Amino acid sequence: MKKYIFSALFISFFGFVFTTHAAPSVNVTSPNGGEILTIGSTHRITWASSNVDTINIGYSFGPGSLNWIATNVSNVGYYDWNVNIGNTTNMQVKISIIGYQTGTGSASDESDNYFTVKQPTSIKIISPNGGETFQAGSSIQTQWTSSGLTGTNVNIQLVNENTVVVHTFLQNLYMYGDLAPGSASSLLIPSTIPSGKYYFRVMCSKESSCFGVEDMSDATFTILNGNFPSSIKVLYPNGGEKFIQGDPQGVNLKFAFPAGVTQFDYQIFKGPKEAKLIFSPVSPINVGVNQNVYLDSSMFPVGDDYFLRVYDWNNRQILDDSDAPFSIVLGLPIPPNPIPLPSPIPVTPPSGLSEPQIQSILSLLQSFGADQNVINNVSVSLRGGATGPVPTALPPSSNADIDPNPQVSVCTSLIYGLRYQTRDAEVNGDVSALQDFLAARGYFNQDPTGYFGVVTLNAIKKFQSANGISPTGFVGPLTRAKIKALTCN
Repeated sequence: MKKYIFSALFISFFGFVFTTHAAPSVNVTSPNGGEILTIGSTHRITWASSNVDTINIGYSFGPGSLNWIATNVSNVGYYDWNVNIGNTTNMQVKISIIGYQTGTGSASDESDNYFTVKQPTSIKIISPNGGETFQAGSSIQTQWTSSGLTGTNVNIQLVNENTVVVHTFLQNLYMYGDLAPGSASSLLIPSTIPSGKYYFRVMCSKESSCFGVEDMSDATFTILNGNFPSSIKVLYPNGGEKFIQGDPQGVNLKFAFPAGVTQFDYQIFKGPKEAKLIFSPVSPINVGVNQNVYLDSSMFPVGDDYFLRVYDWNNRQILDDSDAPFSIVLGLPIPPNPIPLPSPIPVTPPSGLSEPQIQSILSLLQSFGADQNVINNVSVSLRGGATGPVPTALPPSSNADIDPNPQVSVCTSLIYGLRYQTRDAEVNGDVSALQDFLAARGYFNQDPTGYFGVVTLNAIKKFQSANGISPTGFVGPLTRAKIKALTCN
């Protein structure tokens, strides 16, 4: 029993001695080489260690140049350093750490490679800094300060309220030294800058090591120019207007443009702004040629929630929306040259109607698209139960070849905008007139049906393509004008 007790005490004693005398170790983990730190910033110095109670931390520019940052601090594995290496131009630095174990010894380590400490870079605009007013074409006194920019390049710019650059005063200006307060320069505002609110901005160029450092005036200042509007603008429709669907008068869009805008495009949305795009041109429109744009109102469904937006084609951040929604409503469009309908025929008892009168009534019903059974019943009723000749119904659609000798009207002057699924009864016979025209020119290979279906849609697209018109399949003002020019002149 005594032997076992002695062995246990021996093991316990020598185990205690071994643990107490384990060697300390320390290893710098950050900054460990290659990092870029800025004077005045805070960087967390980190290390890994074992058997260490307290730490001394310093920085050096090489052997024999150790400068203490902190001494005798508790070993928690990190230290937040307010970067400051004194007034020196030597920016290549290493961190050195010494770890101590009380009553045992110490261990040390330093960054594997040098890291860089650079002077802080900054730009501060003094003027114009907001609230001033200048005239386009005049010079302004600008003033700004900088630090840490020596040897870099900067751009000096005029930007609008959307922070889009509208003019660059100086580009890639080389900084021989930093600017101190009081440094000023005179810059010319171009006479083509429109009236509006602007910012002054100085920024490091993309090619410079300081890229991302910039400053902009704290608030906007005003530039006045009596020759140009302040920005692109929707003039009409701008909210509250109502347009009759299918009215040949259409919708005339009107815009105003500042100097410098040479091309534009526009969009029409339905619903809350940008909810559903209804229409947009596929190519830019030249300013000064088509500042007023005609749209066929039959292109749009009925609704009271339409918005118009206009863009600068070359910079889509420059835009304007109509102030409020406008509407497309149902109504009876009045064509420029209305086609007269047959005069109403007084209806008298059957015994008092002549056969020509009955025939006129039946033909009128047929022109309105009435069902053939209805026409037959009316015929019997008007004749007092007797039968008589009934106008032949419109022939059903077929895939027949083109009539080699089609009967073509001398002049085809379509009044309405025609689109897929339009019927003759809705447009006073214009669909049949269109089909007659297309058949005569080899685009439509069946008898007129009075219904704008797939065959008619494909035929009109082919006609449009052959005549330099965008093949949309919609018979709008350009297509109608072309058909009239081909047949009426």
